[in-house]
This record gives sequence, structure tokens and C-alpha cells, in this order.
Amino acid sequence: MAAIKKSAVLYHYPCPDGAFAALAAHLYFSHSPVATTSPILFFPNTVYSPLRVVVLDHHKTALEMLGSGMSTSGNVIKVIDMERSGATIAYDYFKEKLFRGDINSRKNGVIGEFQRVRRLFEYIEDGDLWRWRLPNSKAFSSGLKDLNLEFDVILNPTLFQQAVNADAVYELRSELGHQLANKSIKMNLRGIGAVVYSVPELDNDQLLKISLRSISDEDTTPISQEYGGGGHRNASSFMINNAEFQRWKVSLNNSI
Repeated sequence: MAAIKKSAVLYHYPCPDGAFAALAAHLYFSHSPVATTSPILFFPNTVYSPLRVVVLDHHKTALEMLGSGMSTSGNVIKVIDMERSGATIAYDYFKEKLFRGDINSRKNGVIGEFQRVRRLFEYIEDGDLWRWRLPNSKAFSSGLKDLNLEFDVILNPTLFQQAVNADAVYELRSELGHQLANKSIKMNLRGIGAVVYSVPELDNDQLLKISLRSISDEDTTPISQEYGGGGHRNASSFMINNAEFQRWKVSLNNSI
């Protein structure tokens, strides 16, 4: 009886760029016929003896060891590009590989899924390469960090679903924060809105996350920094104990 061949994905850990690179591979294998014929395994920073290796990297050390560009030699395929992050290299590689495969019956759905998360990968790259060119990029990076996600998919089996949902959750909180800031101005108060919520990934029901959004020149950072958080002028955040937050509400109600 022939041994079952397994595909393994090794990714940089603990790092958002590495985790999202693994997400790109997950999206590929979720729609590839390969997934129905052999198990797909994900390992953070694991080394073993494989039959074939695909190297997707953007670090200087990889460039010095393997050279730049894309090439195939023996059982090794490499894509080294210091102008992209590991996440977008993996996204582009697996998207192209998937569309070349025999999945025509589901191709439209696959295209839509890849296109839906493209912007998310661009934000990961923008922060990983310290470019900060995209709108609210630092706020997105700060919000992702505050989620305190476990990037080891073995310890956190829902990692990829959490990653896919990251952009939708961020956009919702930003929209709510800006709506509250506008309402605050209409009430002759400062143009700052606060969105308060719990973070399930922290496994602590007593901690709340407060995301601040402001309009124009209103600076949210002095408030966030006072409570050990941070961010930038129009978008910052911090954590607070639920008991203290309840005292805030009592003080506000008594002053009205």
C-alpha cells in the first residue's frame, strides 16, 4: 500500500505577515483538488525533509542565500521579492496557481473570495514593510495587534476565519466611531467617538477594548496613552477593566 502524500505549509511565526501568507495557502487548498486527495498540514517554523519545497520569502537573508526572482531547480521552487511582503507573495503565488488548476466549475466563486480579501493583504504588507501609505494603515495594524491572535493554527484552529474577518470588523468599528464623533460635534462636544467592545481572543471577560475615532484636528492619542494604549491622531485605542468602565457610566449619568 502506497504511503499517503501530504502537503505541508510552513510559515513565519509569530507574525501577522506569516499568518496571512498561510491564509493565502489555506484559500488555495480549500478550492484545489489536491485537498480532496491528500491532507494539508500547517506548521509554524518547522523544518523537516520534504519531497518538494516552495520557498516564498522577502527577507534579505533569503535573498543573499537564494537570489532574487522566481526559479525552479530540482524539487525546489523559489519566489524571493523584497518589494512585497510574505503575505502578498503567497497571495499572488497561490492565486495564480489556483486559477491554472482544474477548478472551472467553481472558479467564479474562488475569484470572488480572493478579490474580497486582496485589500486585507495589502494592509498587512503596508504595515510589515513600514510604508504606511494606505488610509488608516497604522490604525488597522494597531487594531490587529490588539486582537492578540494566536498565529499558531495548531493551537488556534479558527485562525484563518479570524484573519478573513479582520477587515470587516475594523471597518465596522471605524464607521461607528466616526458616526459617534459627528454626533458629538452636533451636541457641542469634542469630535471624538468611542466604540467599546470585548475581545473574545483575550479570554478575559473583565477587559474591554475602547477604539477612539476623531474628526479633523481632534487628537485621540492623549486619551489612549493615559490608559496605556496608543495609535495616531484620528484613530487610537486602549484596554480598560470593565469595573472602571462601569464607574465611568455612573459618573456620566450622575452629571446629566
